[in-house]
Amino acid sequence: MKVFKYLRLAVLFCGLLMGMAACKVEVSPIETATVKSLTDGRVDKSWALSESQVVQLNKWLADNQGGWDVVKSQYVPNLLVNARHRDGHTSTIGISSKHIVIGFNGEQHVQKFDREDIQALQLIVGGI
Repeated sequence: MKVFKYLRLAVLFCGLLMGMAACKVEVSPIETATVKSLTDGRVDKSWALSESQVVQLNKWLADNQGGWDVVKSQYVPNLLVNARHRDGHTSTIGISSKHIVIGFNGEQHVQKFDREDIQALQLIVGGI
């Protein structure tokens, strides 16, 4: 229970700093994931990530822990990754043309990335 207490304190602290500093997003390693390709909010197709893609996605998440803000508005993704983590939790990663939104533990965090970084993540999950 102490872990959850500290996690809540970290999220609260991040929320207090919203206007002053970005948050760090840490999730446990992903075990499996599926991706949905969306057009105007409708699913076009879906697929499961391979083990290699999951490894690359975990590396991307580890390399991009900093710089996240709490979501203040809605973002409609082009790709939506639904992930199951080794600790049993689930998360989502929404990829749009300029933003990536990570949802986990009832919170959503967003970060703006340049076109090359978005394309690199799309390549990892098979969306290009």
